[in-house]
Amino acid sequence: MAKALHGEAHISILGIKSSLWADNKLQNHIFTAFKQNATWNRMYSFHQKGIRLSELTPQNFALAVTRKDFEKDIDPYVKNSFLYNPVGEILAAVAKADTSRYIEKGYNLEGLRRLASLKVLSFKEDVPPERMHQFLNEHAGDFGNPYTGAPMKWDSQKKSLYFTPVREEKPMEISL
Repeated sequence: MAKALHGEAHISILGIKSSLWADNKLQNHIFTAFKQNATWNRMYSFHQKGIRLSELTPQNFALAVTRKDFEKDIDPYVKNSFLYNPVGEILAAVAKADTSRYIEKGYNLEGLRRLASLKVLSFKEDVPPERMHQFLNEHAGDFGNPYTGAPMKWDSQKKSLYFTPVREEKPMEISL
């Protein structure tokens, strides 16, 4: 995941370079308002948070995004450097993306894979509904909630397995 996000930062920088440096006349006219290296440094700081989040385990990721000060960690769109590099600040802010949602979707997909594996395994072992909680506890190590490591949950009325994602109210579930 971290390599993919490094690629995102690289593509953003290349996009800015190709759009501005294609015309040298434009570069000559805005050199006082646009500092190339300062813009790249700003973009790098925007992408660093996503890269750090992608390197966390699912449990540590869940802790990081549910902290009350999580949004404060995101750099403000405009800083004092706007006076030094106004065009670069705007370009860097436009290229900024909140990659934590993409990372979370990947972990949710891993949770669905685990639910599907539990479903197949429960059919293979012919687990009756009254023994489902015990079955889920036995397989929590390999097929537990990706965010907490706890066993998946069982809804006996719906006859479904589920877990609750980090920042979503609706549980991800699979029917048996």
